[in-house]
Amino acid sequence: MQNRAIFNEFKEHSYTFVLYENFELPLKLGDHDVRVDVRACAVSCDASRQAFTELFLKKPKVLLTASSSFAGVVNEIGSAVTRVKVGNRVAGILPLDADSSACSDQCIVSEFNLVVIKEEIDFESVAACVGDGVKAYTALHHLARLEAGETVLILDAATGFGSLTVQLALAWAAKVIAVVNNGQERSYLEKLEPPPNYIIEVDSKSATLVGSVMEETGKLGVNIIIDNGVRQSFSEDDKRISHVLPTKYDIISCLAVGGRWVTSQYDLQLDPPNSLQLYFRSASLSFLFDQSWTMSSAQQGRWLHIVEDIVRRLEASSLKTHILHLLPFSQALEFLKNLEPETFGRIVVQVV
Repeated sequence: MQNRAIFNEFKEHSYTFVLYENFELPLKLGDHDVRVDVRACAVSCDASRQAFTELFLKKPKVLLTASSSFAGVVNEIGSAVTRVKVGNRVAGILPLDADSSACSDQCIVSEFNLVVIKEEIDFESVAACVGDGVKAYTALHHLARLEAGETVLILDAATGFGSLTVQLALAWAAKVIAVVNNGQERSYLEKLEPPPNYIIEVDSKSATLVGSVMEETGKLGVNIIIDNGVRQSFSEDDKRISHVLPTKYDIISCLAVGGRWVTSQYDLQLDPPNSLQLYFRSASLSFLFDQSWTMSSAQQGRWLHIVEDIVRRLEASSLKTHILHLLPFSQALEFLKNLEPETFGRIVVQVV
């Protein structure tokens, strides 16, 4: 069987998307391995891809999966597999060190990186939801230690990750302040059930975010901030179209005493004045890297609990995600090569 696969290939000190028309997978499975016929996968322009060059510095990994979250049907199982059966509909996340790609006709994954899904939900929705859901769950529950009644500021709240973070925070009885970039994103969030408690539509004026947050919180600040990237300096070139990144000063200025800042900015650098402001607030900083779950076997049980909870919420329609683009596999490579960091919805590839 032909196995088309799209990978991130390491070339000239960086990763670029490449298509293999017939990528060979091992014929013999490991004891706990599962061969899955992929039906859909979620893709994105991950700004942290450059960090992977550091992760695999001592032993460079030439091929990385172009997508980690996927859904499909079990084709074959290893001799010791007990969690899934041939023919099961499943969803999962491929770890970074996997030898196959989720953006392919078939992939091989450990049974402990899969959960069974019901017939009621389609492959595209669960593929779009599972990766962002794990990331949102990790940010709110494991890093920010969210408690009922706390106020959460979520930046880029209309992205796949942002909207799921909004929905989970509301489900856990938090007050949510969502930040969007335009009217389209605002309209999407207002249609959620329930919608965020307050929505801030930012523009190019850096004071807008801080002023709006202080006004909404009575100048007390927020307990938790979850970002989608940070502008490191005022002179930094911002390549994101129609996307105003907050500065470090903006974010720290919005924190309340004892606040927690969860960042996705892998190369964040704090200057002494920034550290001093965090110190005066008794604030903490956490880095959000959702793939750390799949790279640590000691955390496998917790990871499975998170994924199963996300899938059950999706089945119960208490979580919803917005698929902005639904692409056939034949158009995926060209689309990925020109992809920019998204601020709205999710991009899903149909593999049929």
